[in-house]
Amino acid sequence: MEMRALNDKREYFRIRLNHPLCATMTIVLVDGQPMKTGSTNVCIKDIGPGGLRFMSHLKLPESKKVILEFDARICGQDYQFWGSVIRTHKKEAGVWEYGVEFYIDEATRSKYVYLFNQLAIKLYKYKQWHSCSICTKDEPAVCLRSRDGEGK
Repeated sequence: MEMRALNDKREYFRIRLNHPLCATMTIVLVDGQPMKTGSTNVCIKDIGPGGLRFMSHLKLPESKKVILEFDARICGQDYQFWGSVIRTHKKEAGVWEYGVEFYIDEATRSKYVYLFNQLAIKLYKYKQWHSCSICTKDEPAVCLRSRDGEGK
């Protein structure tokens, strides 16, 4: 694990992960309207109380009107994070990297601050993830290819 500022524009800290966290992503709202879509596998590269960065094979729009849900297992518990894409970067053919800002209230954000502080302490102290869906592949793109077809 490596913790450092990732463009000091952020209001909240992020935990940069040496190995991505495997998660699923679903589009839940578009223009305030509920969507019924399937989920896809993604690799979370960093996460904090303000948002996350992930990689996917899907091309998604940068829009506050599209709300995504990320399901991930962290420290033995399943969490759902909602947010919107605010930054897009093409990594390689068929692989995109996204920056997501969470769509949450301050009470939930306070819970995330506590959760991610605990996670950072565990990662620093034990140098490994216990009860988390950590990727076993060296590169997120390899992980995404190996997980194709596993979504809901």
